[in-house]
Amino acid sequence: MTRSFENGVAESGPNPTRIEEGRISNVNMARWTADVKTRESQRTYYDIQWSSPYFHFAAGEGMFFMPEVGAKVKVCRPADSDPFIMCFVTAYEREGRQTDSDSGEQPQAGAHSTEPTGDEEDRSDITYRAGRPYLQQGDMMIRTRDGNGIWFRRGGVLEVFSTAIAKRLYIPLLNYIRDICENYDLQSAGGRLHWNVSRSDEDSDDESPTVLTLTARDKAQDDLASVLVRVGHVPDENKLRIAIAPRAINPRTLEISGDAVYTLDLSDDGKKTEFVKDDYDLTVEGECNWEVTGDVTIRSAGFTQEVSGDASIQVSGEHSLRAASSTENISGSKTINSNSIDLGGGSRDHVVIATAAFKQFVLGHRHDSPAGPTLPPTAAPPAAAYTARKVKGS
Repeated sequence: MTRSFENGVAESGPNPTRIEEGRISNVNMARWTADVKTRESQRTYYDIQWSSPYFHFAAGEGMFFMPEVGAKVKVCRPADSDPFIMCFVTAYEREGRQTDSDSGEQPQAGAHSTEPTGDEEDRSDITYRAGRPYLQQGDMMIRTRDGNGIWFRRGGVLEVFSTAIAKRLYIPLLNYIRDICENYDLQSAGGRLHWNVSRSDEDSDDESPTVLTLTARDKAQDDLASVLVRVGHVPDENKLRIAIAPRAINPRTLEISGDAVYTLDLSDDGKKTEFVKDDYDLTVEGECNWEVTGDVTIRSAGFTQEVSGDASIQVSGEHSLRAASSTENISGSKTINSNSIDLGGGSRDHVVIATAAFKQFVLGHRHDSPAGPTLPPTAAPPAAAYTARKVKGS
């Protein structure tokens, strides 16, 4: 588009390219255009586009942004085309030297510093920072006036932030990804991970209880979750809660429809409560030591215990066994060391020990009768008839 000079030497011909400073007075977000009023010529350009670092008209490819009213710009009016916003600039400000910043340290003046020295006018308080955080050489940043943005730090560190405590850092050293936040919520097709920090004004002790909640689905198509894990300030004084209920856990209310097949609760005083609906198998290839200072109660429909090596039971107090019947199969010998053995309820008499003297007394026994003294038994019963072969005593 060509224009002629008005009241100039040449009455016609193309105008030279002109660059002028102005401010955006209106933004058409639907058409991606803006109105700009210039400073020197007081000209208003309507519905002109702004340039981008890169852009391609195919499928909206490129790096782009939506400016705001009041932004200071440079408008380029080419000699052969329509005007456009060439770039965005800022005005200088006066401020004292600041050493504190919420986003980086103040850089030192480099070898090519333009700060006046000597007899020149002292303009050290003039800055074009315009509220931008202090960056180091090589840093790049995309940021809004609300404080959120992306910071490409020199050295490979990438920082995506919304506030000072809501950010993610990508650190090339050891390939770290570090999240910094107050509350965290991750939702996926497989489940939800939620780390909640309550406000202190909602707590009677002015503290901020925290709880980490994980719900996992068995299949992505399931409406309800199958696994629930809660860690932290879990209700009922618990610090850990694990529940498994296939397709029965509401991921939002955490309510369980029906009964869970497994639950585990650990309280803040160390109490453990565990429920297993089906079989429970425990395999220990090494040693297993149990030390219980309190009572132990085991209730079961049946009980089978197999010991491939030696077994030892030490009871400092009383030992009681109650059963409808009892059977012991011992291939070797059995020794009972006790101060007294009572066979049968309310036993009073002592058990006879078939010693050699006792056997001689029985076999050679005689007693008086009206017919005279008796003779020894004509046929003495064998010792096996009145002596236990596998039970001995002293």
